[in-house]
Amino acid sequence: MGLQPFRQGSFAAGELGPRLHGRHDLAKYQVGLRRARNFFLSPEGAALNRPGTPFVREAKDSAAGVDRGARLIPFIFSEDLGQAYELEFGQGYVRFHVGGATIADPLNSAQPYELATPYLAADLPRLKYAQQGDVVTLTCKGYDPRELRRLAHDSWELVPLSFDVPAPNGVVYLGVEALENVADATHPARQWAWQVTEIWEDESGLQWETSPLRVRKIAVGAGATWHTGFTYPLGACVSYAGQFWQSVIADNRGHVPEAVMVGDPPAATYPYWTPVGAVPDPFAVYESNAPTDVVLFPDRTIKLWASGAWTGVDGSRLVGRRVYRGRGTVFGYVGEFEVAEFRDTGDTPDLSYSPPQGRNPFTVFGPAGEVVRLEQPSVVTFHAERRSLLGTAQRPAHAFLSRTGDYYNFDRHTPALVDDAFELELAGRLREEVRWAVGAAALLIGTQSGVWAIRPPSGEVLGPGKATAVPQSSAGSSYLDPLVVPSAVGDAVLYVRTKGSGVRDLVYDDGRQGFVGSDLSLLAKHLFTGYSIKAWTFQEDPWSVAWLVRSDGKLLSLTYVRDQEVWAWAWHDTQGIVEDVCAIPEGTEDAVYLIVKRQIGDGTWHRYVERMASRVLPTEPVEAIDAEGKPYTTARVMAEEGIFLDSAVTARAVPAADPGPVVGGLGHLEGLQVVALADGRVLREDAAGAPLRVAGGQVVLPPGDGEGYQVVHVGLPYVSEFELLDLALPNANVRNQVKTVTRVAFELEASRGLEVAEAAGAPESEWAEWEQPGDGFSVPELFSGLAEVVAFSSWNKKGRAAVRQREPLPCTVLAVTREADVGGS
Repeated sequence: MGLQPFRQGSFAAGELGPRLHGRHDLAKYQVGLRRARNFFLSPEGAALNRPGTPFVREAKDSAAGVDRGARLIPFIFSEDLGQAYELEFGQGYVRFHVGGATIADPLNSAQPYELATPYLAADLPRLKYAQQGDVVTLTCKGYDPRELRRLAHDSWELVPLSFDVPAPNGVVYLGVEALENVADATHPARQWAWQVTEIWEDESGLQWETSPLRVRKIAVGAGATWHTGFTYPLGACVSYAGQFWQSVIADNRGHVPEAVMVGDPPAATYPYWTPVGAVPDPFAVYESNAPTDVVLFPDRTIKLWASGAWTGVDGSRLVGRRVYRGRGTVFGYVGEFEVAEFRDTGDTPDLSYSPPQGRNPFTVFGPAGEVVRLEQPSVVTFHAERRSLLGTAQRPAHAFLSRTGDYYNFDRHTPALVDDAFELELAGRLREEVRWAVGAAALLIGTQSGVWAIRPPSGEVLGPGKATAVPQSSAGSSYLDPLVVPSAVGDAVLYVRTKGSGVRDLVYDDGRQGFVGSDLSLLAKHLFTGYSIKAWTFQEDPWSVAWLVRSDGKLLSLTYVRDQEVWAWAWHDTQGIVEDVCAIPEGTEDAVYLIVKRQIGDGTWHRYVERMASRVLPTEPVEAIDAEGKPYTTARVMAEEGIFLDSAVTARAVPAADPGPVVGGLGHLEGLQVVALADGRVLREDAAGAPLRVAGGQVVLPPGDGEGYQVVHVGLPYVSEFELLDLALPNANVRNQVKTVTRVAFELEASRGLEVAEAAGAPESEWAEWEQPGDGFSVPELFSGLAEVVAFSSWNKKGRAAVRQREPLPCTVLAVTREADVGGS
């Protein structure tokens, strides 16, 4: 065939497993890679070297010299800047990070702000969370559920999740007319009863309803008109026939306040009441039991009136009372009143709106009403305006769903209402254990043997008796919470299989009326064999990449765009062990935070919180003059924004010094060899030609032009490389022919520094460096365009080529063309 160009215009399949290296008949082969290390793939198919991870802070237990793990959990109130936090949970504490910095204690700015928690380090991998507004619900096996609440930027609280309803503060009475509403031929007795709750509001405007108070008494004020059916206590004062009278007996009922004539001749006596000139205590209130056969019709109304404090000791205030009427245990809403009284005109109560019961679904009672046990849910999520708590130790396949729109209400009615709280059990062939739950097109529940969907029958609303559990996949799940990824065809749910041996997705299919999915790890099984996935997160913007922590401390990336059928794997290493990863929105991008365990020069291990730098860099030349009159070029923008060093520290306006400018703040890398990028120049040695090494928490840079540096990044270097698959075409016999690659052409975007060899493991002498355009003196601009390198290649049947970036500089490869001399077989 002679000299032929073979262009690969996309790498959208990522790194393919060895078992696929002979499958050049697959479309994925033509856009795949043999190796992708510290390169990730864009949704369009470009290969980008990953950004570095600037240092944020040392984790608490690491700083104390205690080797205990930590975990990151996102808190996302909104995508506005400053409204999303990374929560660092460790043994007995939680700290808060935002914008690449740690929130300081408002009482001691030198210390991080933190809260005490009950969780041990061993509990953290099973700690589950679900957020609603400013509150995160936390569940963990062996612990009561809790709520983490944000009160202010540097003020948070962790409180038990309470199902109890606060008790009312006041007392409510029936008016005395209740004694007059007696049954007759046209008004049969109804035996109504009333319950009244209080509505309180705190200083922030949050309202809550108390438990109901049963209205059992009729009350009248001192000096009120005497009523024949009221039972007056000893000393009560009433008004009758223009005169005040005071009771001289207890339980004074039905005795008219007047003199009783006794004897012959008759003489006036006062055995029940004695006349008085004034009311002794005008503020006294007398109580009498309410009748049990009250008649209530529009022409026979009843007044309810209340007493009690209107301001709480915590600044909260009583803003109203809610009235319920019913019989037995069934009560329904009839109205509200704000001040002192309510007049019930007999409207039919709304039984769908009943007073709160404060039912705790995890308190199990025996037949005699005794408490048998208290259970603790291990999983939490929100779906269909309900809080779902699932999987207790005693009932591992059980789900408890709150009332619609009321996340603290687990009350139930008889008969059940459509928005009542309800429970259900997964009835599988095997013993099921709920490991995670997430709200999507249905409530999806992952167990060790599969994935279930909880949804109502077609056309119905999820509720009691309207929920079916249908298996969607027989591929079991690990304990890792799933990722919910937005997609043009509906949200996709990604989950890690049992034992962490691979990744699958699930998407709702209208045609099948259920969820369908794929094994996303099928093309890169070698990345999972012998390993498990310990943590993961999804960075939606700007790259649509899932980042996964493997059990050996390496990081995997999965570029995932379901509607374009794009999923591409790569792997990433660093000078340390990655233990956790978590993404939150910050500005226009999703920021990825990591916990990395690193060994410093004295041999000790330390655990750091780091934040992946942005990989969005300028692609067009920038020519401007800054406030100091200095040229503002693409190279300088790259130097300020592009960080390609791990555990890095950035210093600005570093002054000249003897023997060279000093960058401090590097105590976390003490004794380690580092690399610096100073105003776009790569520095690996000091002024004496020795490798840059951190000593005393600082490094001394070479003097350069003697004026110091404007922007310096210092950190740990890493190598990014990718290798193309064997040169093969689907319909041509190229694979079996001897060939040699003589030249490699790259289509680059905003890149600097590049090396090419026949294979990733080639000897250093066989790597050819791309000679970037420039004057040889100033910092080269980021290059976009076609770059060619004459490659070192032997005659073989492979025809491979490898790309390497060793410098802390951006490298984005859009396409590669191998110019190969193809000979005979």
